[in-house]
Amino acid sequence: METRCVQELNQLLKGTHMGASLFEDIKIKVKDPTLLQLIDDCLKRLRKHEELLAKHVRTMEEEPAQDGGFFQGISEIMQMIRTLPIDDDAELSKECMKYMEYALQALNKFEQKQYILEPMVQRSLYYMRDDYQIIYHSFHQYGLLHTKQ
Repeated sequence: METRCVQELNQLLKGTHMGASLFEDIKIKVKDPTLLQLIDDCLKRLRKHEELLAKHVRTMEEEPAQDGGFFQGISEIMQMIRTLPIDDDAELSKECMKYMEYALQALNKFEQKQYILEPMVQRSLYYMRDDYQIIYHSFHQYGLLHTKQ
C-alpha cells in the first residue's frame, strides 16, 4: 500500500481523535440523561474506530497518530468559543449532528481518492460510515423530539 494512503488513514485517525474530544467537551454541558446516553454511545463507537484505524496503520508498518495534533488544539478552542453560550440540550444535539456531518465528509474525501485498500480496511471504512449515519440519525431524532416549538 502506498505511503500516501497510510498518511491519509492516519489523518482519518487524527480526525476521529478530534471528534471524540469534541464530544467529550459537549458531554459536560448535557443535562438530559437521554442525550447523555446518545453521546456515550457515540463515544464508544468512536473509540472503536480509533482502535480499528490504529490497527490498520500499524499493520502497514507505520506509527498511528495518538491525538488530533496541532489542529485539534485550534479546533477545540474555536469549538469552545462557538458552543460556550449553548446550554440547551436540543441545540447541543444539533452541534453533535454537525460533528457527524464533518466525519462523513472526511470519510467521503478519503474514499474519493480511490485508494486500493485491503479488504479488512475497506470493511472498517464501511463500518465507520454505518456508525456515523446511525449516530447522526440518533441525534437528529433527539432534536426533533426535544426542539421547543
